[in-house]
Amino acid sequence: MKNRLKKILRLFKLQVAHWLVFGRFLPFTEAKKVAQLSVNEGSSVYDLIYRNYHANDSFLRNIRNAKLNHLYFIHEARLKMVTQWLPKASRILDIGGANCPLYEMGYTHNFEYMCMVDLPVDERHADFKKVWDYKEAQVETRYMSMTDLKGFQDNSFDLVWMGQVIEHVSKEDALASVKEAYRVLSPGGMLIMDTPNRRLTKIHVNTEGLGDIFVHPEHKFEYQANELKELAVNGGFATCHLRGVCEMNRSSKEGKFYYDDFFLGNPLSDKAEDSYILYIECKK
Repeated sequence: MKNRLKKILRLFKLQVAHWLVFGRFLPFTEAKKVAQLSVNEGSSVYDLIYRNYHANDSFLRNIRNAKLNHLYFIHEARLKMVTQWLPKASRILDIGGANCPLYEMGYTHNFEYMCMVDLPVDERHADFKKVWDYKEAQVETRYMSMTDLKGFQDNSFDLVWMGQVIEHVSKEDALASVKEAYRVLSPGGMLIMDTPNRRLTKIHVNTEGLGDIFVHPEHKFEYQANELKELAVNGGFATCHLRGVCEMNRSSKEGKFYYDDFFLGNPLSDKAEDSYILYIECKK
């Protein structure tokens, strides 16, 4: 009984130490291994955390290069978001998807039809001019404004996806687009959006000494969690659920931006306000 209590106390100390250093807990199986090492070697849990993580070349390399590679970490987290969070749907409207389509982001479910809606190439920012070429019969691209989806009938889609889109238009156009998404969705259908979290992007640009600007030159408005939910409600959606992508624990807590949060934080999180990207599900 006494030995068991010692093991529990050692695990508790380990998890507290790991939380203080990294802002997150270890998976239970990994924590047990590290705690047992402290018994075998007579080392403190702090020494083991340092040796097993900070002394790891790959770990150190990711920490040192976090600023350089932060867009890669964001992209990987968004791919995980698509594969783990997006629901199964038969008919999908991918708004703004011609440059980075849901179809190529690892969407795991079979579908009957997917349509990308986007602006013509010559009306887009240089970063977003690439267009994917689709050979599949059930996938097509239409060039039009997302504020007026008159080419689509009411109640004709199960899922409307707006991935990193609404920050590129004015608040008025964003509201018009959400209302149009509501119109074309079938009852029970879902509008899902992800967009940079202004609470974190403001910390980001201020830490870099850039002043009160948006994180990308083409962004028209960046939303905080309450503003994004308000947008969805004003667009007609009564049921909304917020989550986060790229949890930024230390940056959120201290109000100073730390690039290593992209590597150390959970890629998918229920803590929307503490995440670099907001993710919202809205059900019709």
